[in-house]
Amino acid sequence: MKKDIELDELLENCPVEMIPFAEHISTLNYYIRPDYAFLHNLLDQVMSAGGIRFSDPYDWEKNATVSRETAVSATPV
Repeated sequence: MKKDIELDELLENCPVEMIPFAEHISTLNYYIRPDYAFLHNLLDQVMSAGGIRFSDPYDWEKNATVSRETAVSATPV
């Protein structure tokens, strides 16, 4: 069952740019096209503020590299 929660409370530990992002998304329905330029701009702001680049690996990619190296070094020859 869906729980009612205010966006401010839901996003309290998120960057402030996520509030207008979530507000925009909450106004949409199946037939309304999102303002992708607006959403992309907000995500760019979050990335810039956090020192994140598009070329940075995702968290699971970092762990996968370590896991692969461990698996290769642990495999008997």
